[in-house]
Amino acid sequence: MSEQLIMNPHRTLAISTDSILSCSPTSRNGFHIAIVCALPIEADAIIAAFGIYWEDHGLLYDKAYGDPNAYSTGVIGRHNVVVAHMPSMGKASAASVAVNLRLSFPKIELVLVAGTCGCSPKTSEGDEIILGDVIISTGVVQYDLGHRMPEGFKSKKKILDSLGRPNTELRSIVNKIQGIRGRKKLRNNIAECLAQFQGVPELEAEYPGIEEDRLFQAEYCHRIDGKSCKECGCDGEKLIPRVRLNTNHQVVEHFGLIASGDTVLMSGRDRDILTQEENVIGFEMEGAGVWDNYPCVVIKGACDYADSHKNEKWRRYAAATSAACVKAFLNSWVPGNSESRILSGPEVGPSSAVIFDGNQEILHQRSQPRFTNTPQEILEPNNTLRDPEIFGEMKHVKGLKLIR
Repeated sequence: MSEQLIMNPHRTLAISTDSILSCSPTSRNGFHIAIVCALPIEADAIIAAFGIYWEDHGLLYDKAYGDPNAYSTGVIGRHNVVVAHMPSMGKASAASVAVNLRLSFPKIELVLVAGTCGCSPKTSEGDEIILGDVIISTGVVQYDLGHRMPEGFKSKKKILDSLGRPNTELRSIVNKIQGIRGRKKLRNNIAECLAQFQGVPELEAEYPGIEEDRLFQAEYCHRIDGKSCKECGCDGEKLIPRVRLNTNHQVVEHFGLIASGDTVLMSGRDRDILTQEENVIGFEMEGAGVWDNYPCVVIKGACDYADSHKNEKWRRYAAATSAACVKAFLNSWVPGNSESRILSGPEVGPSSAVIFDGNQEILHQRSQPRFTNTPQEILEPNNTLRDPEIFGEMKHVKGLKLIR
């Protein structure tokens, strides 16, 4: 019986092929979480978070007749997920992908819109946002829908108000994560996952450096299109100092409204106006298209300050921080339908085996188990194993086994 190794910096997880296949969804109805990505580098980062890629095991879930979308299926954490690859950027394309997603995967309960975005330099509370930080939506504002009046543009519609707030389940999990313990766990998980990504050369997920994080005064425009600030000599005296760059540039999550539209925002002046009028902290192009179709959370890494000095140096790193946050977010997500979970419940068959660090073996049988040298309370009441991480924490227990 062959085994697949799932690696992370703290332990090696060996799972038998039979166990993997016993946990696979029997049909597309077994997927309840979708992740929408607009760019290939954004999808690459998400797929790098897969613990299992179902296609590698010959499981092709295909799609419904008439569905033009392209999909990748796998496992992130304990969840079966499907990644929807968008054909192009923008909310119209995102809306089309979301509508067709329902044709092939009718049981989707949650959609995460992942990737990169522009950001405001600070939150409404005054906390600095630096490049590479992650924006997690509490709502979406469609900022380019409205009236063009003689005195200027007036936004017509806030999705947060007109289409309702995120549903109760999403509001609950977001509020939980915003707590002290939730944020600490989220940041630790992001850091751990990002370190894994940075070990994959193809992702190019290395931190670009504090010298590349340059915030100019809002009114100061980039001098020459198509050239970097260094090449065209943008005035360094117009830079705004960032305190965090000199103290701690670890990835930080920020919760707030995200502005969504079909325009790539490259104006510091307009950015500041939208930040003040709409109370937004991020700017992207897909969230509004999905929000109208599914319970949705936008999780995006900041790759620019939505001004004319925008460049591509931060794109891959921001895509990686977004994907790391998606994985961390899903670690806290408990779906209403247990079929979307992996390595738990009756889907794990009698032949399954999990080996931690090559020497601590835990056998999980469907019949009533008992523990050797460890408390019975480790088991859930319904006879399912908790997140396997708990056993990694207990690897010091000599001869730890779960047996009949």
